[in-house]
Amino acid sequence: MVLFPDAGYELGAGYPFEFLHERVLEFCDEQHMTCADLRPAFAEVKNRTTLWADALDPHPSPSANAIAAIRIVKTFETTWLDAAREFSGTNR
Repeated sequence: MVLFPDAGYELGAGYPFEFLHERVLEFCDEQHMTCADLRPAFAEVKNRTTLWADALDPHPSPSANAIAAIRIVKTFETTWLDAAREFSGTNR
């Protein structure tokens, strides 16, 4: 599961969807699911409008998608590699 924050809002302590992120992360823990929360990585960006598609559209920009891709790979690469090894019958 990947939590993709709404960069149309401040991503710090006042983020209006923080409670949703917390509940989903709790659920992931309860279910022993790997979950990537992109909010901390996005919150590091000083000018959050650079995460927007354009000045009027807070949908993810190429920059936001690049940040997301890196975080997703870092979070899931071990799981994916283990699954690929299991599928191919190798355990290196």
